[in-house]
Amino acid sequence: MIFANELDVSLLEWSKLFDSDDEERQPVHWKNVVADQDAFRAGLLAALGIDARTWAAYWHEMKKYRDTHVAHHDPRRGESLKFYPKLDLALATACYYYDHVRNDLRRQFSINQQPSDIRG
Repeated sequence: MIFANELDVSLLEWSKLFDSDDEERQPVHWKNVVADQDAFRAGLLAALGIDARTWAAYWHEMKKYRDTHVAHHDPRRGESLKFYPKLDLALATACYYYDHVRNDLRRQFSINQQPSDIRG
């Protein structure tokens, strides 16, 4: 149960950064934070070593899990858990996002946010 809860919280927090593009997205959503969205997207895909189609498939997998088993879970619907999402790309995207924001803070405002690397 503890591992499942940690997975769910991780996915919810990741969703704040990379979930839907609707008008109600979180203030920390990458599109609300990043000035050059095309460059960020291209850099993210390059850092992950994937193309836009692979990203879209992964994003939909994460969103489906969140929508059906975390944020909007309704046990009366009788849906059973058929998969657990892999978090390797989610972790890599979060690290890329952190690096981007950290670099922007340092470059624009001379703020050295710590830690310098969250991968450790």
